[in-house]
Amino acid sequence: MAGCGRPEFRAAGSAAARGSRLPRLPAHRQLGAVQVSVVAADPHGVAHTRKHIASDPAHFVKVSLQLAGQCMLTQADRQALLKPGELAIYDTRHPYTLDFDQQYRALVLMFPRVMLRLPERDLARMIATTVSCSDGLGPVVHPFLCGLAGQVRQLDALGTPRLADSVVDLVGACSRTGAPWR
Repeated sequence: MAGCGRPEFRAAGSAAARGSRLPRLPAHRQLGAVQVSVVAADPHGVAHTRKHIASDPAHFVKVSLQLAGQCMLTQADRQALLKPGELAIYDTRHPYTLDFDQQYRALVLMFPRVMLRLPERDLARMIATTVSCSDGLGPVVHPFLCGLAGQVRQLDALGTPRLADSVVDLVGACSRTGAPWR
């Protein structure tokens, strides 16, 4: 899968002063067309800029499920503070930033936008909005995603490329039923 232009990582405020480590290489695997990654790191920031977008114009959607710590996602003049058990969607065709002010762990899914199967205006309303996994379909989807995060290193051995559509469909359904704009 294309890399969506490599984002810039930067140490966060006081973390830079104390020599904070940037993210370790994430545990990731391909699940059909879906890249599944578990990222754990010290405080830092990520910037996906117009320069990155121009270098790789592929259209992907990312979904981040916060497992520990918190993250401030900014995209399209919106901010979403993700806490454990919350997810958010962001679009790689537009600039975004991710700011982690403490150690964190997150499941990040990246897949071609077309897999989400919803109108552009709905995606535009969904980006950078927090979706709780405790409401709507969240209690169904959250354990599934946590299980995926726990098994990410074994996905290749499990022969699971057919799960890709199911993962995207579940995330899409959870986002549509749990989002504040429904």
